[in-house]
Amino acid sequence: MTSFARLDVFCSASNNADPKKDDCLGAVDPKTGKVTPLVDSHGKQVRVPAGVDIDANARLAAVLGPQLRDVSGASDPIANNLTGIAVSASVFKSYVTYGGPWDYKTVTRDERFAPFGNYHYGFVGSEWGWRGSVLLAEAGRAQQSRYEQTGQAGHKGDGGWPGIPYLPEISGKAPYGDFVEDQTLIQMGVDSSNANLKHVRVPCKD
Repeated sequence: MTSFARLDVFCSASNNADPKKDDCLGAVDPKTGKVTPLVDSHGKQVRVPAGVDIDANARLAAVLGPQLRDVSGASDPIANNLTGIAVSASVFKSYVTYGGPWDYKTVTRDERFAPFGNYHYGFVGSEWGWRGSVLLAEAGRAQQSRYEQTGQAGHKGDGGWPGIPYLPEISGKAPYGDFVEDQTLIQMGVDSSNANLKHVRVPCKD
């Protein structure tokens, strides 16, 4: 069985930013080097928690994701693949689930980091090896699961009806019971991964 180390989520900040200070996030075009500040659907800059390096997390995810897909050692390739996917999904979920180390809004107890958490989920999840459609659907599933636990099923998220849980596995349509603005940031993260963008910290203007 392949061994793996726990991800060091709160690693040193990228570039020469102060790791004790939260800044905002900028994306670097790999061809031109141009830095574009990332903004949410309300036009506000995406704020990064102090000490978090999204690119370092992505590099770790790019290594760990494939490793976890080959953990069972089963002689049957199909069984090995299915087991590996299940293990990989379980470990990834443990990091992004409510209260997990990559749930930055909850970990920091600061709503300002919710946009970054969604963008990070899409970017790092894509580097882990998940398709964007899977990440989006699972975000919706997690949203509804959370509301069911708190007795609010169907009352939150977009695409559902009051009192009726939105089931992404049945409808299969965006936004899968999630908030549209959250899904937009997740997709931004996926697109950034596909474009091989890197990130820098930039001053927050708001």
